[in-house]
Amino acid sequence: MTRKLISMGYLINHKKVARIMRENCLNSVVRRKKYSPEVYARRKQLKETVPANVLNRNFFSPYPRSIFVTDITYLYTSDGVYYLNIIEDLYNREVVAWKIGSSPDSYLCIETVRLLSESIDLTDTIIHSDQGSSYTSYDYRDFLVSLGITQSCSDVGECWDNAAMESFNSILKTEGFYAKWTKKAFKECRIPSQDVFEQVRNFILYYNNFRLKKQLGDLSPAMFLEKYPLGKE
Repeated sequence: MTRKLISMGYLINHKKVARIMRENCLNSVVRRKKYSPEVYARRKQLKETVPANVLNRNFFSPYPRSIFVTDITYLYTSDGVYYLNIIEDLYNREVVAWKIGSSPDSYLCIETVRLLSESIDLTDTIIHSDQGSSYTSYDYRDFLVSLGITQSCSDVGECWDNAAMESFNSILKTEGFYAKWTKKAFKECRIPSQDVFEQVRNFILYYNNFRLKKQLGDLSPAMFLEKYPLGKE
């Protein structure tokens, strides 16, 4: 209020303005902070300590089960919105772990990595993601460290830094959802959740085992791994 009056040509200080407002029962509305100072300090620390972009858009891995990318995508259903977390092996572009949850939180991401760790030794591997809060949370970071995983994060606002994972999400939606139900039906949440979940499972099985990829020499991810099980420079 004081700044507004001064801009209008009045010579007045904030104390006088406060007194006049108080005498006339005019109280300004102060927007309270939603969280405590400790929470804001913790968030700031999280942002300042985000893992480096180790991949730097180099989406090539010469050996299987060594470098992974991960992301969360939305599943629109008639029962509400769900979230699919996927982990893909950059060596042969195989979806090696996935999990569906009702919230895109760190728990979903941790449990997806846990599933992967049950079949693969993740020591000295790399997992790359964007800077979503689920991936930069201390819980998720600590879990990766406990498994000996090096975390890599995209730069802020750079979707191309996780282009390999974004590519799979696009394929899943275009070939897996839109081709089956139409884009309009999927986006308008017309499909029951169980049908969507079943289609996710079926499409990932198809993608891994039968969908040929030009970058793999017209082989599916499973065929490529079978042909080059120890790596390909």
